[in-house]
Amino acid sequence: MTMELDESTLWAVAQKVLNGHGSDAEAYADSQIKQLEAAGDFTSATAWRSIADRIDLLIGQSRRGPAAKH
Repeated sequence: MTMELDESTLWAVAQKVLNGHGSDAEAYADSQIKQLEAAGDFTSATAWRSIADRIDLLIGQSRRGPAAKH
């Protein structure tokens, strides 16, 4: 049985990984993907790729700063 993670869960995990690993968050996500692929768990690896994409977006937002309010 395959369970898909919804958008809010993917974003929540990405934020948690970023909070817990800081500047190492991207490397942590990459290591999860590699370990899961090596174990043959491609479904979970795909989920971690989605999480990694969101980590990248969150890091990009933090580098640009908060959105300007008009």
